[in-house]
Amino acid sequence: MIADITVTNFPPVDSLPRNVAELIAARDAVYEELDAFEVEWADVLADDWRTIAEGKDIRSAVDAARAGKDGLKGASEVAKARDIRPRVVGVHRVLTSKLREAENAAQKAFRAVVGTLEADALKQLRETAQRAEEAYRAYLAARDALGGAANRVRFVRDWQSDGRPSWTDEGMNPLRADNSPLTATEPLAEIRELLESFNAPFTPDPLVWVEFGNGQRMELRRSQAKALNDSANNDIRLVDAE
Repeated sequence: MIADITVTNFPPVDSLPRNVAELIAARDAVYEELDAFEVEWADVLADDWRTIAEGKDIRSAVDAARAGKDGLKGASEVAKARDIRPRVVGVHRVLTSKLREAENAAQKAFRAVVGTLEADALKQLRETAQRAEEAYRAYLAARDALGGAANRVRFVRDWQSDGRPSWTDEGMNPLRADNSPLTATEPLAEIRELLESFNAPFTPDPLVWVEFGNGQRMELRRSQAKALNDSANNDIRLVDAE
């Protein structure tokens, strides 16, 4: 809105006394009238009205010249805007004043009765707080279940790598695939971080026995044994491979 007026958003009128509702409705009617007027005369009311009008004249002249017509004929938009602007501004001031008066009247009437709304507002607050608490408890339960589901994936992977964890259907605090704590602090970010940690390809890394050239045996992860076997010091062999 061009007019410098702050229009208050009041509660639904069906929750207010009739006299207050009527004043708000009257305010709304004046607002709509002023808004429609500003839309209709936006170019004339603009601070750069002359630039806007000159632009229209230039475009009109260009279009006429391109069509082989006289671009200098016809009424000038600058002249029309200059002639009408004082009257448009005058009407705008009156409508703005009417809206300011209607707004002040609505505010004054509302302030006189606003205290009667407190009991219902407090009732809604308590009901909303109860729903928020229930939702939070549900979130905590879901988070616990998420942690339990992640733990069971780790259980399956650990057994593939010769671990011996115990199965549990219980929930727990969510941990990453590598059993490390989550770093995210926002719930949705926690979920994304947890899932991403499990999205990396998993390769079982069981324990194997290897024998060195001197006959010494040692139990290593298969990946460790392979790394040793691929190194320059390759006088080892997988005992399990026999």
